[in-house]
Amino acid sequence: MSTTTIDPLWQSVITFCNISTISLCMICKLPQIRAILASGSIRSISVQSVMVELLGYTIVLGYNVVQGYPLASFMEYVFLVVQDIILLLVIFRCIGTLDIVKLGLVGLYIALFYGFTQGVPHPKTLPFLMRFATPCSASSKVLQLKAIWETKNSQTVSVTTWLIAAYTCVSRIITNMLLTGDVPLLVNYFVGLVLNASIIGSALYFRMPNKTTETEEKVSSKTKTDNQSSQDKNPKQSTKPSSDDSDTTDTE
Repeated sequence: MSTTTIDPLWQSVITFCNISTISLCMICKLPQIRAILASGSIRSISVQSVMVELLGYTIVLGYNVVQGYPLASFMEYVFLVVQDIILLLVIFRCIGTLDIVKLGLVGLYIALFYGFTQGVPHPKTLPFLMRFATPCSASSKVLQLKAIWETKNSQTVSVTTWLIAAYTCVSRIITNMLLTGDVPLLVNYFVGLVLNASIIGSALYFRMPNKTTETEEKVSSKTKTDNQSSQDKNPKQSTKPSSDDSDTTDTE
């Protein structure tokens, strides 16, 4: 749908969605980055999820560029890609694997992206890859959900980041329905919305006081069981008379 035929009311809605989405996405990943830096831990954070998410964001960004869509309708992806790269570097730094090789790979990644947007190796490369954007987006979020449920902990997961991501999906469903009607993009945003909401729900669920206590009790119980098993395997030291006791008996 052309913007010249849109009712002024809907045009105002589009403008609001564009401005709010871009503004929020400028800081979308910052709460997550801050949470990791503050805790010094990536527990319940899936590194694979961030990598796959970065790939999906890159494909959508490149696809929009190649299709010549209005910059305001996808500018948030510029910020999301940059922030995901920074988030990955922070994660690697946290686990002690950040080195010059990874920094070089970041440069190579950016160069490849630029080449694709310029039609290298073929102008249809990004439109072809767009069919994988939704699987990438879904997979990244499923991996994050899996990490939360496996650790039964969400303390390092930023709910704010995922709330912004969910809002972005809603606003982009609206703008794309009014502006482009692009089905692959609409499917991508809808699937993303459902999974973002699932991550938010899971994160809040494991932050409930009773769930936190329950998890801690399970960990404590497991530790006690392991310690008891270890003691059962070893001879009990307390049943053996000490050398001091033997000396005392001999003296008497």
